Amino acid sequence: MIDIEKQNVGIGSKIINELFVYLYNNGFQGVELGYVEQNIQAKKFWLKNGFEVHAKLIPSAYFQILAFFERR
Repeated sequence: MIDIEKQNVGIGSKIINELFVYLYNNGFQGVELGYVEQNIQAKKFWLKNGFEVHAKLIPSAYFQILAFFERR
């Protein structure tokens, strides 16, 4: 997570995009990740950065629901 004072200026998105360039250049075809569905800030960030929801599941003792994103 980016320090709150440095959020909303594109640093996190730049990190994610550079990571994707590295991964694709090294043979990866995509990335899947999970997040706590109630974390609206995280959801907006991942959607903004090209991820799409592809599953919602896993109620657990630690989190109410995890949703899974994918970007290819």
